[in-house]
Amino acid sequence: MVQEYHLAVRSYTVIDGDSVRVILDCAFRIRYETVARLWGVDTPKKSTLSGGLVTSVVEKWLETRDDGLIFHSMQEDKYGGRWDGDLYHSNNPGATLSNYLYTSGLAKAYDGGKKEEWGADDLLDVERKAKELLR
Repeated sequence: MVQEYHLAVRSYTVIDGDSVRVILDCAFRIRYETVARLWGVDTPKKSTLSGGLVTSVVEKWLETRDDGLIFHSMQEDKYGGRWDGDLYHSNNPGATLSNYLYTSGLAKAYDGGKKEEWGADDLLDVERKAKELLR
């Protein structure tokens, strides 16, 4: 049985397009720091131009909201030390970060198995779309 949690994010640091270091409020003054790995999506590596731009889009998405940020945790990552889940703003739980990245064309669907390679044309397309979103 999968135990799901919806926890308030007290602070965060964007690692790359699909990973965010978060400090979660677990109630009773208990905080927990972990890496939130966005479930269901894969973004280009941060070391590529398009990956760096996607990271900037994620930072913008997180910064431009003034309501509370929530981490919906689904399971511990298969590699350990990270938690699979998603981020959303408390006033709009249906609009998740992973959905935003996917529908904006900045991420590919990912089921936790072997990752699909990012081709040169894919990376150029992501670069173009990310630049548009950062204007």
